Amino acid sequence: MAKYKIDSDLEKEVQSYMKDVLSKLKSDNEKIDETYTAALTMLAENYNMFIKCREQIKNDGLTFKDRFGNVKTHPLLKVQNDSQIQAMKLFNEFGFTSKSDGKIGTTESNEEETPLTGFLQNKMKKEVR
Repeated sequence: MAKYKIDSDLEKEVQSYMKDVLSKLKSDNEKIDETYTAALTMLAENYNMFIKCREQIKNDGLTFKDRFGNVKTHPLLKVQNDSQIQAMKLFNEFGFTSKSDGKIGTTESNEEETPLTGFLQNKMKKEVR
């Protein structure tokens, strides 16, 4: 079992955020296993990439002139956008957005079990090889 460790190479903002994420997961009594470790690493790396791109674009500007004098958008805008999309997907998975906040732990035990929910629950319990 791998334990998630916050990488010291990450931006300070990301390190601080990831500490908050770990605190929230621990307060929610979530067990941080290999699945969480990989997802948390991806979350931190994508958020870190977003911040680095944002800072570079802030320094360089949204556009630049190529060698022919044509105005082009900054190439890091695409990288920043892709990192933001991936980070938001992970924020949603962990329930860290107001929209997804209610998704985690909302299954009530008094709900009537349908054949579909029974199938899905048994399918998720089976060992994957």
